[in-house]
Amino acid sequence: SETIIAALGVVGLQWSASPIATELEVVVMDWLAKMLGFDGAFLHRSGKGGGILQNTAGEAIANIMVCARVRKQREINPDAAWEEAFYADSSKLVVYMSNQTHFSGPKACRVAGMRVHTIPARLTDGNFRLHPADLQAAINSDRAAGLVPCALQLNFGSTNTCGLDNAAEFEGIAAEERLWVHVDAAYAGPAWALEEFSADAAAVSRVATSVNVNGSKWFLCGFDSAFLWVRDRRLLIDVFAASDDFMAPAEDGIYNPEFKDWSIPLGRRFRALR
Repeated sequence: SETIIAALGVVGLQWSASPIATELEVVVMDWLAKMLGFDGAFLHRSGKGGGILQNTAGEAIANIMVCARVRKQREINPDAAWEEAFYADSSKLVVYMSNQTHFSGPKACRVAGMRVHTIPARLTDGNFRLHPADLQAAINSDRAAGLVPCALQLNFGSTNTCGLDNAAEFEGIAAEERLWVHVDAAYAGPAWALEEFSADAAAVSRVATSVNVNGSKWFLCGFDSAFLWVRDRRLLIDVFAASDDFMAPAEDGIYNPEFKDWSIPLGRRFRALR
């Protein structure tokens, strides 16, 4: 597939530059979402959410944390001008994660200009997992110090111990605290395709704002194949949308989304062909 991708030399700037590159990516991301047991909100066909291929899980998480920051700034200052959310001081915003989280999580938060509150995971049933009571205690402590909870990153297969956080246990606290919930399933996410993990997939599908899974591990797709899904594509477009007179006019539909408006890069490879 890499030989074909290189030979085609697709210039994936917009849908109009290579319709097949965009449309096949839409189809592949919906295939994967359905295989993993995600509900309709994460599918392009829903017209609301959808998936996009990224270079790595770290890049996907960095994109997500920037979007989580902007969403929280709009929530804090709903009457502010649209551009102000990008420049507002975010040093009091806090992202929560367990101490089993891959270092790409804290790195993404640094890129986004937010604080990280690392919470010790507990060994439960042979698994290092984050507990809701510990998260609530951390949030209460931060609020007392004048900080603002922004996001929660859960793990489904942490790198060092394959720790699994039970997303279902955080549904209430996430809604009450208005947290962006990102699930990093870079390692073990493909397990959701198995019947014995379908309940975990359903919980993630119900609770998560965004999810990432690596294609370079269990799927054996090699690097440059990290899958990212969001429940609401507008959360990405609000941050990354940009254009100019030299770009072709675009109509953002189910099979022709402008992926340049979903993450940082403008140009994209024909990765879906894999």
